[in-house]
Amino acid sequence: MAGNTDSPALAFYRQSHLAAQRQAWAEALTLIRQALALAPQQPEFHYALANILIDSGDRSRLALARRALEQAIRLRPAFFEAWNNLGLLLEDLGELDHAEHAFSQAVAVRPTALSARSYLLRRVRLAGRHDEVLTICAAGLQHSPGEPSLLQEKIAALIRLSRCSEAQTLLAACCLSEERWRRLWHALAQRWATINATAVAREIYQRLATSRSTDWQARLGAALTLPVLPASASALETARADYRAGLAALLAAATPENLAQASTEERLAAAQRDNFFLAYHGQVDLDLQQQYGELLQRLLAVDSLKPYRCRSGLGRDGRSPAPSRASPLLPNAGPLRVGLVSAFLRDCTVGHYFRSWVLGLASAGFSVTVFSIDRRDDALTREIVAQGVKILALEGNLAEHARTLALAEQDVLIYPEIGMHGGTQALAALRLAPLQCAGWGHPMSSGLPSMDLYFSSALMEPDGAQAHYTERLIGLPGLGTTYRAPDTPPPAERSALDLPAGPLLFYPHSLFKIHPEDDALLLAVLQRQPNSHAILFSGEHPEITQDYRSRLAAPLRAADIAPERLHFLPLMPRQRYLQVARCCQAMLDCHYWSGGNTTLDAFAVGLPVVTQAGETMRSRQSAGMLQAMGVNELIAKSPAEKADITARLLTDPSWQATISARIVEQRVGLFDDAAPVQALVEAVTAGAY
Repeated sequence: MAGNTDSPALAFYRQSHLAAQRQAWAEALTLIRQALALAPQQPEFHYALANILIDSGDRSRLALARRALEQAIRLRPAFFEAWNNLGLLLEDLGELDHAEHAFSQAVAVRPTALSARSYLLRRVRLAGRHDEVLTICAAGLQHSPGEPSLLQEKIAALIRLSRCSEAQTLLAACCLSEERWRRLWHALAQRWATINATAVAREIYQRLATSRSTDWQARLGAALTLPVLPASASALETARADYRAGLAALLAAATPENLAQASTEERLAAAQRDNFFLAYHGQVDLDLQQQYGELLQRLLAVDSLKPYRCRSGLGRDGRSPAPSRASPLLPNAGPLRVGLVSAFLRDCTVGHYFRSWVLGLASAGFSVTVFSIDRRDDALTREIVAQGVKILALEGNLAEHARTLALAEQDVLIYPEIGMHGGTQALAALRLAPLQCAGWGHPMSSGLPSMDLYFSSALMEPDGAQAHYTERLIGLPGLGTTYRAPDTPPPAERSALDLPAGPLLFYPHSLFKIHPEDDALLLAVLQRQPNSHAILFSGEHPEITQDYRSRLAAPLRAADIAPERLHFLPLMPRQRYLQVARCCQAMLDCHYWSGGNTTLDAFAVGLPVVTQAGETMRSRQSAGMLQAMGVNELIAKSPAEKADITARLLTDPSWQATISARIVEQRVGLFDDAAPVQALVEAVTAGAY
C-alpha cells in the first residue's frame, strides 16, 4: 500500500479491519470513512469500504458498495480484487452483462487467477455461449496446464456442443472412479443418446455400470436407452426387444439386498430417468409401463423419502374411496387444495393444453398451486399468476421436492405430463397426496400404482380404452381441455417464408414422432403429386435431421423422388409457423402419434389435416377433432386411402377450398369450450370427497 505506513489514515484502516473481523459493522464503517477522509485517493480504502458494506448484510447499502468498488478501480485500473468483487456484487444485483465484463477485466489483470476465470466461465456458460467457454478454457490452460477445473469446463462445453468424440477423447485420460469425471461420463452418454448415437451411449453406460455396480443410473442407461429416431422398422423392433429384456433383467437384479448396497443419492439419480421415447412406438405397452413403474417404486424405497409419503389413496381399481375431508389424513380446512406438478406448464404445448385446468380449478374455488420443476417466467406463467394462482419453484434435489410437496399438504396432486421429465415421473411414483391424477400431456398410462385417476379426452379415446390404463380412466368431454384459439397472423408471401412454388404438403411433426412406417406414406403422397413439396422442420439437433434424411435416402431413390422436394425449415416462433401453415394445402398426420397442438394450429388457419384413427388415444387425436367438426372425409380407413385423400387436396384446389371453408366454419366448437374443465372440476371434487 502506498503512503506512510505510520500515517493516521492507515491506523484507521487497520482498526476498521479489526472491527470488521469482530462484525462490529458500525464501528468498522466509521473508522474506514475516517481513513478515507484523510486519504481519499487510496484505492485499498475504497475497496475496504465496499467489503464492509457488503459483509454487513444490509442490502440497502449495496449501491454504495458498488460505487466504492468502481472508485477503487478508477484509482487503480489493474486492481484485480476490486474487479473480482465488483463482478460478484453485480451478479447479486442481477446485472449479469456488467458482471461478466468485470470478471473478464479481472482475468485480463491476472490471467493465472482461477477463481476469476471460474466466475467468468460461469457467466458465459449460463448465457449458453459454449464456444466462448472453450476459448476461455484454452487461454486458462495455457497459464495453468492440466488444471482439472478448466479441463472439466472444457469437456462439459464440448458435450453441450455435441462435440462428443472430442469430449470422449479428453475423458479417456481421466480417472473413471473420480466423481467429477464420472458425472461428465454420464453427461456424455446422455448427449450421445440425445443425438441418436444409441449404441455408443449404451456402451458408455455399460462401462460405468461395470466399474461400479451400485451406479443404477448407469445400469438403467445401459439397459433402457432407446433410439430417438430408429433407422428402420426392423431396427425399432430390435431396440424394443432389447428394452424389454433389459427391463426384465433390471427387475430381477433390483432386489432389496442389491439396492441396499447403493447410496440414497445413487438410487434417486436412477429414479429420475424418463422413458419418453417408448410412447412413440405405437404400441399400448401397458405391461412395460407397469414394470417400469415397479422399478421406480423399488428405487425410491429409501428412508429419506418415507416421512413424506401419504398413506392413503383412491386405489388403481377406483373402488377404494379416498378419505373424507373429516379424516385426519385430510386435515386442511377451507377450500380443497389442488396442486399441479409439471416441468412444462409455460408457453409451450403443455402450457397451451393445461393452462385452462389451472385457471378453471382456481375459479371453481379450489386453492390451486403449480409446483414447477425448471420454472421459466413467460407470458403464460404471468397470466396464471395474475389470476391469483401461486407458482412455486421446486428447488434442490428429489428429496427436497418431495418434502416441499408433502409440507404443502395438497388434497389432490395432478401431473399433466408424466413421462416427459424424469423429475416429475419420479415424484409421481411417490404417494404425496391422498388423490393423485395423471393428465394426457404425454398420452400413455403412467403404469404407476401411485396414480389413481387418468384424465383424458373422451373424444379421442377408443372403445375399451380402460384396458390401456392402470389408472381409472376419466374421459373429459371435447378436447379434455379448454383450448384457447390462437391469434392467427396475417398471410405472408412464400418468398418471405423461404417456401418453394407448387402445392405444399405440411408435415410439421417433431422428427422423433415420425414412425418408420410413416415414411412410405409420405413418399406415396409425393409420388401422386409430382409438383408438390413436403414442408418439414429440422430437429432440435442437426444430427437428428441428418439421420432422418439418411433414413429416407434409399426410399427416395427407389421412388425416383428428388430429395430437394423435402424442404426443411428451422424451428421458428409460433406466429411465423402459422404463416407457413397458411401457405400449405394439406397436412399429413403421423399414424402412431397423431397431431394434437399441431392439428389445432392447422385448423386455426383452415388447413385440412388427413389422418387415420389408430388403436390408442395418441393415434386418434386428429380423428377425434375431425369427427367433432363433422369433417369425416379426411379420416381415412387405410394408408392407401390416406395417401389418396392427401393427394386430392394437393391437386384439386376447388375441393381443398371447400374442405378448408368447412373447417373454418366448424372449428369454433373445438376452441374455448368450457365443458371439459367443468367436468374436470366435478371429477376432482368427486374423487377428493
